[in-house]
Amino acid sequence: HLQDPPPHPSDQKPDLPRPVGDALLKGLEKDPAERPQSASEFMRLVEYAAGPPPTPDDDTVVPG
Repeated sequence: HLQDPPPHPSDQKPDLPRPVGDALLKGLEKDPAERPQSASEFMRLVEYAAGPPPTPDDDTVVPG
């Protein structure tokens, strides 16, 4: 367990985009130098992996 890499998150949750799973695994790196150095860096990594947020269609009602 300590030496083995964790399973890829998208293997457990197939609808999770593979790049997001890659970003999550980056946060679990065994070597601290390989992990994001702050929560904000980790969040940027995950947000970049997730891609841009979907844009609502013209007929979509946005509560507000």
